[in-house]
Amino acid sequence: MAVQPQKMASLERMPPGWVPIPSNRLEQFPHAVGHGRCRYLIAPMARVERGLNIVDRAGRSLLHVACLVNRPIPVMEDPPVLLSLVNSLAYRRRRRSSEPAAELERLRIVAGQIFDDIRSGQGYFKSLGEDVKLAVIAEILTRLIQLGGRTRRGGDRGRLRLLDAAFTQTAADSTLPALLEQLRGKWQAEDHMPLIDAVYRTTMTDALLGLTEHSPTGYEEEEMGEW
Repeated sequence: MAVQPQKMASLERMPPGWVPIPSNRLEQFPHAVGHGRCRYLIAPMARVERGLNIVDRAGRSLLHVACLVNRPIPVMEDPPVLLSLVNSLAYRRRRRSSEPAAELERLRIVAGQIFDDIRSGQGYFKSLGEDVKLAVIAEILTRLIQLGGRTRRGGDRGRLRLLDAAFTQTAADSTLPALLEQLRGKWQAEDHMPLIDAVYRTTMTDALLGLTEHSPTGYEEEEMGEW
């Protein structure tokens, strides 16, 4: 399990029932951790999703399966994501004005209202507004693509599994398939799909947006399949 580097000394003095690994040394997994006997790495998604290459000597990924054990809500736990989301939603409500300073002041107030709406939900995803939900889902999609990329280094085939029941067994308008359907419809209406298809190809259109074809309650575990 990934831990903060400064906590390693105390964990080495009093070993827990699991094997700790410094969060800045995850590339040591699996061979240099637990004498090579560890099979599972538990780490924050934000640490694993980008720039982490756990590969063999040929450069092929050693992470064959990546599992999300909880639904990430970056707007609640990642300040830069929250800031960019508030700014984006506020600027969608901009108006033409002959007084730029007054318009900026109005947008500042709007941004404050959006921030208050997000925080008033007390951390519950289902309590967020539709625009915020869709923005969060779009952010999650980019993180899933990054995480899936960790399993495909060197041309290896990988599998991405979504284990949290919150992906599918929650309020009907908050399930991943339902929100992906709304997001795809929004992108199609705004004519974004040609660019998305050009950039991400089947990774987005088939593997991720393809989840909308499944019933939210038709299965217990969402599985991305092989990439």
